[in-house]
Amino acid sequence: RLGSLSIFLASLQGLIVAIELKDDSEICGMLEEVDNSLNLTLHNARLTDSKGNIIESEKIYINGTKIRFVHIPPEVKPAASVSAYIKKVEKIHIRSKPNPIKNTNKRLASDNGCSVSEDES
Repeated sequence: RLGSLSIFLASLQGLIVAIELKDDSEICGMLEEVDNSLNLTLHNARLTDSKGNIIESEKIYINGTKIRFVHIPPEVKPAASVSAYIKKVEKIHIRSKPNPIKNTNKRLASDNGCSVSEDES
């Protein structure tokens, strides 16, 4: 959804981020997936719990309700990042739409009260 925080996080996919959780643990890894509920999936993740214990995982899922902060890389320009992501999504969306010009002759003929049989096309 374009009007939500999830679009910003989705624009960070493929970057290394640090996620601070409400239980004072932190997870660092490459952001792989984001959904509209801000649930995240990180790849090559490293979890550091509140006691300093470290657990490494190839992939980790984080429930959006457990997130306190998302620390982004300092080189990220939020506006530019979101703008580039929206353009990318729009390209994919445009390519996946059915061609509206297909069967135009039949539609126009029927709109004018004419009938077109399958043999005439």
